[in-house]
Amino acid sequence: MAPATAMPCGVIKLAAAGHAPQVQLRTFGFGLRAFKRFPELIPLAAIISTTCVGAVSFMGYALATKPDVRLNKNSSLPPWERVKPTEKRKIFVMNQKYAPIPELERLKGEIGSYRP
Repeated sequence: MAPATAMPCGVIKLAAAGHAPQVQLRTFGFGLRAFKRFPELIPLAAIISTTCVGAVSFMGYALATKPDVRLNKNSSLPPWERVKPTEKRKIFVMNQKYAPIPELERLKGEIGSYRP
């Protein structure tokens, strides 16, 4: 490998093995110095980081509260079987009342519960 010498402003000079010309590469590290040098990156980084935090938060919320997410396959009942007909599982419900359907409840009683 050719020896490298450090230059100011992030320029690296690579000296080849004698006969090849020198190549200059500019390195750009993304850090706080980049925000000072390019202030237009601040809103972009803020939007991307807010989006990532929101996505991770929603995944945690879904794992904790949603009945269609199943982590433990060995439990006796799946989460969607534990939801009562009158139970609200939406984040926001406006003027909607949940009432059990008598025919469906009678059919559930005849069939029985889910057992793997």
